[in-house]
Amino acid sequence: MAKESISFTYDPLNLSRKIIQIHAENKYDGNKSYSESVRFALFEFLRTMEDEEFKKIMTDYVLESKVKAIHFKGDENGGLTEDKDCVGIVDHLMSTERFKDLVFKNKRNGCSGLGVIVLKKKLFYQCEFGEHWSKVGKVLRENYPSYADAYDEMILDSDLKNYNDISREELDNFILENFDFVGGRNKIEYYLNN
Repeated sequence: MAKESISFTYDPLNLSRKIIQIHAENKYDGNKSYSESVRFALFEFLRTMEDEEFKKIMTDYVLESKVKAIHFKGDENGGLTEDKDCVGIVDHLMSTERFKDLVFKNKRNGCSGLGVIVLKKKLFYQCEFGEHWSKVGKVLRENYPSYADAYDEMILDSDLKNYNDISREELDNFILENFDFVGGRNKIEYYLNN
């Protein structure tokens, strides 16, 4: 069989995007050391990433890591799982606000299990079944001490209407405005239809 050479051109941006996608699939797909929230966010980010956004990520990676050029080098099996540029670019991508917002959205949708969300701070506190209220109490004691004492007293005495100038209504409104409980993955309609 005779060998032939053919000429072709390629778009470096699209080729780089494909290499990063291959790296992400090899390293993250099904890898239980990363939460589903992170894995799903990564694949959604890559799927929806615009060219300008990818150019910015690549440019920022080059400037911050002080590399002269990006060289994608596969391992002896042709894989890109530990390629330093692939790892660096994905790490940089994962530090963007859009990626963090996607992870937060996935956590709110139950991809990280049961938990309590602090809405304004975009924090997720994992908990077990039936532990949501005790987790709220812990978060209040750690972050909102003025409400924590009132919470602790009112949870013990359901008839108590006011504690340290904080009314039950004010405490309830604060919790409703600042916290969200995350249950299982299924919306309530799932359970109602079954």
